[in-house]
Amino acid sequence: MEQNRYNFFFLFICLFLSFNLFLFAEDTENKEEEKEFTPGYFVDSESEQPRIIQRLVWDMEEYAHSYTVTILFDDIGPHVSIRETVNENYIEVSLAPGRYRYNVTTYDFLGRLGAVSDWKEFLVLAAFQPHIERFYPEQFFLDQRAAREINITGINLLEDSEVFLRSGNTIIRPTETAVAGRGLRLLFKDSDLTGGTYRIFVINPGGFETHAEWFVVGYRKPLDIFIKLAINPVIPIYGELNDLFGANLFLTGASFAFEVISSKRSTFNGGLELYASAYFLHPDLAFNFNVVQIWDHLMDIGSGAAFADFGINISLQKRFNYMRNAVTFRFGLGMTLFNSNGIYANIDEVITAHMNACISLLFLVTNVFHFDVGVDYAHYLLNDHHFGLIKPRLGIALKF
Repeated sequence: MEQNRYNFFFLFICLFLSFNLFLFAEDTENKEEEKEFTPGYFVDSESEQPRIIQRLVWDMEEYAHSYTVTILFDDIGPHVSIRETVNENYIEVSLAPGRYRYNVTTYDFLGRLGAVSDWKEFLVLAAFQPHIERFYPEQFFLDQRAAREINITGINLLEDSEVFLRSGNTIIRPTETAVAGRGLRLLFKDSDLTGGTYRIFVINPGGFETHAEWFVVGYRKPLDIFIKLAINPVIPIYGELNDLFGANLFLTGASFAFEVISSKRSTFNGGLELYASAYFLHPDLAFNFNVVQIWDHLMDIGSGAAFADFGINISLQKRFNYMRNAVTFRFGLGMTLFNSNGIYANIDEVITAHMNACISLLFLVTNVFHFDVGVDYAHYLLNDHHFGLIKPRLGIALKF
């Protein structure tokens, strides 16, 4: 008898501990679920017509087995919209726009009535599915100076719609969005644009969204072509010609150049320049602005140094001020032809080579017309002699 009493007592202790462990585990699990679910809404896009789902969440009651949720629609007089019993501490519903209130009644494991919450009011706002019918233009040219504006027409395009361009992980947002008739007008900052093919996304309040494809940000042409004419005065700074003429400015120089430069936006745009130039130096021509006298000395080739340069340069151009201005660095090699009939002093070479480096500035005047201002340095390679020239440049450049 005593042994049975001990067995009964031991069994009671085991059942008591098991029941408390079960309650503890269930309470822990419920608390984790309570943390996981938060009030709010989301869009169910899996159905044929997207729906907005509202989630109502309340505090869990200890030992609660179920909850009965009553939702009243208040806009046309209080009446029950939903009465539903759930086992979790939340409910997900899809309600029409309007003003509502709800309360929660708790039932324990024996089905007995527990706590009844106060009524809580909430508002469901109308949400609209947007639709894009068309947009204009269909692309931006980054090598073209133009307004960065996209006009979209469609249905349910609102002033507070979120609109942006997206390509992969790249998102470009407009600086301004305004309602224009049945659509929206989007303004973009030129410096925010990067080349690519984008979708236009529209997301309305409430989460409904749509997109249109494809909007292109690119280049009208891969290369910019420059044709340049310039006056190239000459200043001998060292070597044979400096000894003969001194470090004076000679105005009798002119140049022509054909240059191609990449139109793609980058820190520096690379390209190539082909150039030809001609010069004449005479002792009486330094700072001489008498056109008749200059012409007379040009005819007197035998008493001066006449030569022509031909060559190729590598160009590196930095553009700024929305492509209105640019600074260009050039360096390269070329060939020089001296006048063979009127050789001056001891310069007896007819064909020789030269190296040069240049820097110039472009200033936009019209869409294709630029002023070109710069300075060139050239070092001439002779067998027994060498000399260097500084050649200021003042000219015009046509961009195509």
